[in-house]
This record gives sequence, C-alpha cells and structure tokens, in this order.
Amino acid sequence: MATFYSAVAADVKMALRVTETSADVNSNSSTVSWALIGWLVGSSWYSNSSHNISVVINGATVFRRASETKVTISIGTDHTTEANPVTIASGTATIPHDSDGSKTLSASFSCAYKWVASSAWSASGTMALTQIARASQPSCVTYPGTTQDIGYMGSTIYIHTNRASASFTHTVRYAWGSKSGTIANGVENNCQWTLPLDLATEIPNQYSGWGTIYCDTYYGGTFVGTKSVVFKASVPSSTAPAVTITLERPRSTTPAVTGYVQGVDQLKVTISATGKYGATITSYSSTVDGAAYSGSIYTTGILTKSGAIRVTATVTDSRGWKNTVSKDITVQAYTAPAVTSVSAYRCKSATDASLNAAGAISASSQVAVSRRWAAQMEENAQSIGKKPQKQGGNPKYSICRLIHYLAM
Repeated sequence: MATFYSAVAADVKMALRVTETSADVNSNSSTVSWALIGWLVGSSWYSNSSHNISVVINGATVFRRASETKVTISIGTDHTTEANPVTIASGTATIPHDSDGSKTLSASFSCAYKWVASSAWSASGTMALTQIARASQPSCVTYPGTTQDIGYMGSTIYIHTNRASASFTHTVRYAWGSKSGTIANGVENNCQWTLPLDLATEIPNQYSGWGTIYCDTYYGGTFVGTKSVVFKASVPSSTAPAVTITLERPRSTTPAVTGYVQGVDQLKVTISATGKYGATITSYSSTVDGAAYSGSIYTTGILTKSGAIRVTATVTDSRGWKNTVSKDITVQAYTAPAVTSVSAYRCKSATDASLNAAGAISASSQVAVSRRWAAQMEENAQSIGKKPQKQGGNPKYSICRLIHYLAM
C-alpha cells in the first residue's frame, strides 16, 4: 500500500491511498484499489459542493468529476484522523506489468473548490507492485534450486521448469559447444533427458565441460520469455580407448617346432589403440612377464623363462581415461644339449661297428654319445617334437646330425 498526502487547505488534509489487492500470473497484471480520503486537522467544519476532482492511476484517469456536478464534500469534527477519514471517491484498476513481470505505477490526484482558489489539494507519487514471475526458471536434477554437476554423458536426468502458472507450457532446449537441440516440447512441470554421448566430441582433451539448458515459456500460444541454467557433465569411462595386443615370433625356427621355445624365441608386441569420441592416444605402457616397456611396437629379448607369460598393455587417451588389457602365451621348456664325450675307432664294416683295429671301415663318421647326451636329446626331442634315430640299443648320431641339433 502507498499513500500520497496533500498539504493542508481550509483546515482539511487529503490523501490518495493505493493498495495492491491481487496479482495475476497468467495475465501478468495486478489489481489495485484506490481511495481519495480527507480529514479535519483544524476546528472549522468544511462543507462545499462545487469541486473539480481528478484521480489518475498509472497514467489513466480513473475518476473525474467537474464542479458542475454538485456533490457536497463535508468533513467535520467527527473525522479528525487519517484512521477515520471521509471517503471522497474510490474504485479499482487493473495494472498491466512489464514483460519481465515488474511494475512501478504512478498515482496522482487533484481536488479544487471552484469558488476559493486556496481550497485546493493535490499529491502524486509512485508505487512498486509485486514482481510477477514470468518465464520459468529451469533447474537440473533438483528443484527449485539446480544441481550444476549432473553426472556423466549417457545418463538420464530430470529437468524441472519451476513454472509460475499451471497454464504455462515450455520448450526445453540445450546447447553444448557447437551442438544444440530440442529436448522436449509442451513440457509442463518436468521432462527427462538422456545426455548424448557424442557431446564428448566437443571436449576431446577434457574430462568434463559446461553446457546450457534453455526453457522457453508459453501462455497458451503466446511466448512469455526464456530463462536458462548452466550444467556440468563428464565423459564416462565407457569412452576409454579400445585396445588390442598382437603377438608374433619375429624369427623362424625349425619348421617342426610350434609355439614359443625357451632360450630360442623373442616376442614382437604390437599394441593397437583407438580413442573414442574425438580423443587421441597420448601414451602406451606395457609389461612382459613383469618387465616394463614403452611404445606401441617393440621386440623383447630372448625368452629365458618357460611356462605361462603374460603381456599387459595400458593405453591413456587425451581425456585421461585408461584401458588395460592382457594376453597370455606359453613358452615351451628347452635346454641346449651338452656333449660330454666323443670316441672314434675302426670297425669291421658299415653294418658291424665292433672294434677292429685292422678293420677297413673308419668310424670317424660315427659318434658314440654318452648317456647324458642321449637323455638330453630324448628330453628335448619330446619337447620340440623330433626324436633321434637309434641303432641297436644305443643312440647313434652322425657328425652332421649332431651339428644340426647343436645349431638349433
């Protein structure tokens, strides 16, 4: 409520009292009541009937009465306070608010007795009305206050309109970097939104970023206004780089030998990785049986252990996400044979190897290998799949065959 007071004239003081009685969100307007009042501040009773009266509210004349319309204004000793005044005129007015819901109205009045110039009263002033909520203020996850960090892309959240009127509907939109789109139309109280994973393409070198939710408010088919709220979203771990490990034997062995052989083979490791949603690969690290390596392609030294060997690779992308994968191989045990003794002698014939110093056949092409050599050859033969030939009860090997095994 606001009251605008005149000066005292003819022992009377007048005032214009304006009261806001209601505010209508849908029409964006307020209703005010007004009253032109007067009371006696002296001892002389005032009573006259020829007055020019005007009341103006918010630029519009809401009451006018010329002096020709003879209505007596009588203020006596029974009305001596503002709390107990004489009401000269009263009424109501509807005041439209500005588009943002705010409004400051102006108010003024004048009352003048036609026959006495000094018997005149007037006042003016302004009054702020209630701020009417207009465009709905959206919020994410919670309401009416928002939650800025809404979680991960790919997750689903609620967007609340926090509308000021049950008659309001909304179009909810988003913007994220160069990407934008409509989330829902005709929204009343809230809607759900699943954040697109491809928002991540806008931040290839960042784990998280910021976007904006826009809420366009409508009353019927009339656009009321737009308000917005910012949000933070992060790239989920599901966008970690895809990684594969390829293992090869860089040098060939005897065709009959399959797999990896201890003390013989090396291991060529190739790590292939691809960043997702615009991310790039920033680092490779790996271990082979606990030994550390760097880079995406490398060759180990000779494999010195047998049994299961694990290759583990970790790849990091430009957002900081890591992916670790492993691959196992089996290395077959192998120990190179050791020759402990060699004997050569003449024998009777190619089919009779018995000792004969006068024999015609030289045994220089025959080698008698100790049982330690024979046992080792048997073990390795079982391991790599190739057995020596036997003559009688003892293994016999030609010099060329022995050299072949030693060169394996």
